[in-house]
Amino acid sequence: MIVVLTSLALAQTDPCADEGSIATNSERIAALYEASTADADALRQGDGGAASRAKKRAKTFLEYHSWGQLCTAQDKWHAAWVLLQVDNQKVLDRAGTLAAEALAEHAERGLWLSAYSVDRRRVAGGTRQTFGTQTVLDAEGRLCLVELDGNTTDAKRAEYEVPSLQEIVREVLDANDRTRDKPTMKRLYKRKLVCDREGNPVERR
Repeated sequence: MIVVLTSLALAQTDPCADEGSIATNSERIAALYEASTADADALRQGDGGAASRAKKRAKTFLEYHSWGQLCTAQDKWHAAWVLLQVDNQKVLDRAGTLAAEALAEHAERGLWLSAYSVDRRRVAGGTRQTFGTQTVLDAEGRLCLVELDGNTTDAKRAEYEVPSLQEIVREVLDANDRTRDKPTMKRLYKRKLVCDREGNPVERR
C-alpha cells in the first residue's frame, strides 16, 4: 500500500512520470519551437519584435527546465534551439547543457545541434567559430559567414552532421547571387563575405 501511494504521489508531482503530462508538455514545447523557427528570418534581420518574442520564449523554456518539464530528448532539442536564439551568455550556456543532454539521449540531429551550440556560444563570446554554422547579415543586408578558427576538418564536420566547408561557402555565395564564383574561402574573403558577429567584414589572417 505504501509503495502504491508513493508511486501515485510521484506521478502527481513529477511531470515526466505520467504519459499524458509528457504528451501535453511536448505539444506546448513543439508549438513554441515552431514559433521560434517562424521568427528566424525576422530575428536575423534585427527585428525588435522578434527579439522580444525570442526572449519570452527563452524565459518559458528556462522555467520548463527548472521545473523538470523537459521530459524527452526531443523536448530538450527544441528547448536548446529556442534558447540559442537569445544573445545572452548564461542562457546560451543553458542551451549548451540541454543540447548535450539531447545528444546523450539520442535526439535526432543531436550531433548537428551540438556543433551549432558550440559555434553559437563562441561567436556570442567574441571568438571565431569552429564548424561554420553561423552566418549573419552585414550592413548591406548580405549574408556573410562568421569568421572560422580554421582548426576543424571536413571529416570532423561530417562527424557532427555539418556540411563540408565547400558546401557552406557555396551556400553563402549563392545567397549573394555569386553562383559562378568558385566555392573557396579565398573567394569569400575577396567578396568581403567573411565577417565578425556584428556583420563587419574581416581580412584574411
